[in-house]
Amino acid sequence: PQHRGRIGVDISLSNPDVLYLLLDNYEIAYKAKPGELDAYGRQKQDVIKGAVVYRTDNGGATWKQVSGLTEETKVYMERHSGTYGWVFGQIRVDPKDENTIFTLGIELHMSVDGGATFKTLDGPHADHHGLWIDPENPNYLLNVQDGGLTISYDKGATWKYPIAELPLAQFYNIAYDFSIPARFRIITAIMAVLIFRAGATGYDLWHSPTLLGQRAVLMQLTPATITPFIPAPSMVHWPGRR
Repeated sequence: PQHRGRIGVDISLSNPDVLYLLLDNYEIAYKAKPGELDAYGRQKQDVIKGAVVYRTDNGGATWKQVSGLTEETKVYMERHSGTYGWVFGQIRVDPKDENTIFTLGIELHMSVDGGATFKTLDGPHADHHGLWIDPENPNYLLNVQDGGLTISYDKGATWKYPIAELPLAQFYNIAYDFSIPARFRIITAIMAVLIFRAGATGYDLWHSPTLLGQRAVLMQLTPATITPFIPAPSMVHWPGRR
């Protein structure tokens, strides 16, 4: 491709001559039709080819495209990462099966035929950033995304959400609330939906009216007042909270 974005590579442990490559292809697939909207309700412009998987069977000497070779699978891969391939770009190979691979995008995807077709592994939160596969037991997966950590013991058929044991999330901003003398509370914007305030006496959550809580700018207006500002299609302002 002439216009390439982020590239992810993984090697097959069961056959080291086999490697897979996930490429974010910025070449134009087609022109959007009038009235065809993106995820934010805006008129789409050019639609890029998006995620493309390549495979080598000779240690990288030559490569061949294995995904999107039919009209149905081409459309599937165009939607894999949307226009956010630069955020994702990771691929994993099953350590015991060179033909089973996982690609990380808006959703978590698995192929059992070397990348020819994929299915979405439903359950975890969207926007996937990491996947670990147990080299001795490939059914055991640890997946991290914008919602935190999820665990599967059956190769993605079902998932566990250990939020009580491991209260993890993705944080974008942090500020301090000094309204209580001799103490401070941490205020942070959690990915997707919440503003979170925590201190020695507990925590509270301020719910975002949009899915843009992660973009909040936390402003210290007075020693006792924190005001989150959330950039959205139009600026959203929350009154100060004490």
